Amino acid sequence: MKPGLQKLPKRKWYHKRFWIKPYLSHSKTFGAITEPLPKEYLLVSTILNQGSTYKCTAYSACAIQESQHAIQFDPDDFYYHEGITAGQQSDTGYDLKTVMKTGVNYGFKPLDPSKGRAKDFKEGGYFQVDGSGDNFDNVKSALWLAKDEKKTIESGTDWRDNWILAPQGIIPDEKGNIVGGHAVKICGWKEINGIDYIALQNSYGNRVGDSGLFYFDRTTFNSCFGEYGLFIWRTQFEQEQIKTVNVIVNKISALLSIISSQSQLYQLKIALLKTMAIVQKTTLLKKFCSAIKDYEGYFIGSRSYRNCNPGNIKCSQPFEKSLAHELGAIGQDADNFAKFKNFDAGFQALKDFVTLACMNKLKAYKNVSILEFFNIYAPSSDNNNPNSYASYVAKKVGLDIKDKMSVLL
Repeated sequence: MKPGLQKLPKRKWYHKRFWIKPYLSHSKTFGAITEPLPKEYLLVSTILNQGSTYKCTAYSACAIQESQHAIQFDPDDFYYHEGITAGQQSDTGYDLKTVMKTGVNYGFKPLDPSKGRAKDFKEGGYFQVDGSGDNFDNVKSALWLAKDEKKTIESGTDWRDNWILAPQGIIPDEKGNIVGGHAVKICGWKEINGIDYIALQNSYGNRVGDSGLFYFDRTTFNSCFGEYGLFIWRTQFEQEQIKTVNVIVNKISALLSIISSQSQLYQLKIALLKTMAIVQKTTLLKKFCSAIKDYEGYFIGSRSYRNCNPGNIKCSQPFEKSLAHELGAIGQDADNFAKFKNFDAGFQALKDFVTLACMNKLKAYKNVSILEFFNIYAPSSDNNNPNSYASYVAKKVGLDIKDKMSVLL
C-alpha cells in the first residue's frame, strides 16, 4: 500500500483578491438538488488492486470509466500518459488535475483492443465538485445529477494506516497514522444503521473493507476530503449548456462593443432570446431521449446497457446499409439490436434518430404525433405497448401524446 496522490498546485494570483482561471464549480453552477434521494445509490465497477505501485490515480480513474462504459481500461497506459500531461514521469504519483486533463486530452485505452482506442473514450471536460456549501451534500448532488450517464467522482485524501482494517469498511474517525495521499473513486452513498455514509471504491482489492468499499459519515468525510480536490466529468447535457453559455457570452461581447443605438440594443435582445430558445429546445430533446432510455430499462446488466444502446435501436439488414450503422453503430447482437462503442455514442445516436424523425427525414415518421412515433418505434407486434410508452415519455417532457414530434425542435 503506497501513497500515490500529490496535492493540487497552488493557483497563482493576478490580483491580490482574485484567482487566475478558477476551477469551474459544480455546486456553484448547478446548486444542490431538492428532490428526495434514495437511501442507497452505488455505482460499483470491478474492484481493482494497484498492488505495491503508486498508480492510485490511474486505477481510480479507470474504475470510474468502467462504470460509464461497462468495459475495463488499462491503468498502466493511463498512468504513463498522466506523466506526459505532467511533463515528466513520476514514481510518486500525480495530482487530480493532471488526471482530469489526461482524460480530456488523451482518453482511456480499453484493455480489450476490439472495444476501441483511447481517443474513443475522451472526456469533454470536468467540474470541481467541492465549493460552496457542505461537500457531503455537494457530492450527492453531483452524483445524482450525473446518474443518467453513470458518472462518479475522482477524489483523494490522506489515507490512514488503520482504515484498511475498518470492520465492514466503515471509517470511524480520522485518527491514525497518515500513509500519504491516496486517490479513490467516490461511487455513491449508503445508509447503514440509520446513518448516511458516502461510499468510495478503493483500489486495494476486494479483501479489505466491504468487499473493496469504504464508508465515511458526514463529519469524517467533510474533514478528510477536499484538500486534494473532488472532480467529476461533465455530462453531455452540461457540455451543451456550457457551449450555449459561451455562445451567449460571445454574442454579448461582440454586440456590447458596438452598441450605440436603441436599434442595436434591440438586436442584442433578439440574439439572446434566440440563444435561450436553443437551450430550451435542446433540453426538451434530451429529456425526451432520456425518458426513452428509462422506459427501455437501461441499467447495469440490461441488454441496452451491454450494447451501450439506451434507445434499443434495431438494425435493418444488411447491417452495413442500416440507419443504425449510419448513426455510429459498430455492430449488432443476435437479435439485431445495435451496439455502440460507449454510452455517449449510443445516446447521441438516439438523439440523432429522434431529430431525423422530427425533421421528417425518415420516410416512416413523416409529420407524426408522439403516439404515432411510438406506434412505429415500438410496435405492439413486438410485444410493446405504444400507448403506454408514448404516455410515459410525453408526461416526462410535459407534452401530450397528440402533439407533433416537430415541437421538440
